[in-house]
Amino acid sequence: MNANLRRTLIALAVVGAFGASVAYAHDDGGNSSVQIHKKVSLSSDVSINGDPKVSGQININAAAVALSNTTQSSSWNVVGNHHDVSNTSSIKGNVGEDASGNVGVNQASGDDNQQGNSAAIAAAGSSSSDAGFTFDCQHSGGCGSGSSGNDPNAGGMADAETFTSQSVHQDATWNHGTTNKSSISGNAFNYASGNVGVNQASGDNNEQSNSLAAATTSNNVYALATSTLDQEITGNSVSNDPGTLGWCSYPQATTNTSSLKGNVAANFSGNLGINQASGTGNLQSNSLSMAVANP
Repeated sequence: MNANLRRTLIALAVVGAFGASVAYAHDDGGNSSVQIHKKVSLSSDVSINGDPKVSGQININAAAVALSNTTQSSSWNVVGNHHDVSNTSSIKGNVGEDASGNVGVNQASGDDNQQGNSAAIAAAGSSSSDAGFTFDCQHSGGCGSGSSGNDPNAGGMADAETFTSQSVHQDATWNHGTTNKSSISGNAFNYASGNVGVNQASGDNNEQSNSLAAATTSNNVYALATSTLDQEITGNSVSNDPGTLGWCSYPQATTNTSSLKGNVAANFSGNLGINQASGTGNLQSNSLSMAVANP
């Protein structure tokens, strides 16, 4: 892995974990430098059942830590939708076809919908230059406890974590002949590859999230991947009643429709997360944590 790629990956990991922006480290062939000063504290408790015997210490000379944390909360919202309200979300045709890399799509129609796509990627090598760039190991005597930085038994640590929390509390929604419709069709995301997250919602107070955390090191001696999800819905009220368009019209029922059809995501490769909701107060999440141990 060259220095330019390492700078880009680490910049993505720092910004992807704490914000919605993307930062790139660029080397135009002249003199350039990137400095990142960051304090990282990491602790792990590992429980092993059975008869294995483990002793000694693990010396780390390079570490890659990727963290994605998403929190969505909706509370005390009041929404009234009458017979002439129609919330429609549509993705069709060739949207996202042949797309590659990191792709996030958020589409919503209605009120108080929350959507998010987040990705954190970290990579580190086991050479002295890689370790030095990541945590300045060659100047501090090595990253492993008591190591000299040249320990032939030392290796890399990969840690990937995703945390997602979604909650809807005390929301009130009245639908009177309302139409909520979400659809994805055609060749959307056909032959796409990479990390693709799609959120589509029609209605009210829906929460959707796609999260990815990926960490990799070479000469790996320790790898840990964790993914947690907490969803809570309490104290909400929803009324879906018929509504009329006028004095002489028949009552129109409230309808919630979601559809995936055609060649959507056909021939896709990689990590794909699709959340599709029509209606009120739906919580949806896709999370992936990967800690890759390379020899």
